[in-house]
Amino acid sequence: MRKFYVILLVLIANMSFAQNNKSYLDVNYIAVQGEAKIEVQPDEFYLNIIINENQDKKISLKKLEKSMFKILKSLNVDVKDNLICKDYSTNLKTHFFKGSDVKQRKEYQLKLNSEITTNKVIRALKDAKIPTVSIEKVKSSKLEEFKRKARIAAIRNAKLKATDYTSELGVSLGKPLFISESSSYINNPYGRSKYTNARVMSYASAEDEVEVEQLSLNFEKIVVNCKIEVRFKIED
Repeated sequence: MRKFYVILLVLIANMSFAQNNKSYLDVNYIAVQGEAKIEVQPDEFYLNIIINENQDKKISLKKLEKSMFKILKSLNVDVKDNLICKDYSTNLKTHFFKGSDVKQRKEYQLKLNSEITTNKVIRALKDAKIPTVSIEKVKSSKLEEFKRKARIAAIRNAKLKATDYTSELGVSLGKPLFISESSSYINNPYGRSKYTNARVMSYASAEDEVEVEQLSLNFEKIVVNCKIEVRFKIED
């Protein structure tokens, strides 16, 4: 008898589920996809700076470092909070006639919050014989906020599209029955790219000489893209 009740309860549950599922499928609905794309101006720039001691020109690592700190200070860069030393190494070389010497190398990461300052720093370091400077990464401090705005805009576009369809068909748009984020991605051209991937604008002289008069980097914007699928009930 107990086994009979268990089987009966299972059958009732299955019938209830089937009825609910059937009622959902019987609802007339319209499925649309809304998409939104937001371009974000980056406000965090990370430079990778490598300083190599130049034994041939008798320029010590200490002198190059002093020159770098002087440049950053003149450009009002907060060295204490935004500059870190990532790596330090020494390389002992032995020469038959010259004897032994030690070549030192340091690698820094510098965080900047302005595209203009970033360009100034790169140019100034290049002029100071510190040419090994690369763009390690570029970010936006408000990326999560822009991702949220993209999702909201995508939902609004989906509703607008569904309203256009139902209005043309002479029916009314009802409440949403299903919402799904079909895709969401961030296109950051400088996520892992180096300085060579940045666009460099060079202005040569009238005689088309090789030397560069001005160096400027134009950073592409970060693109936040979101696609939302929404199914709305169609009212009679």
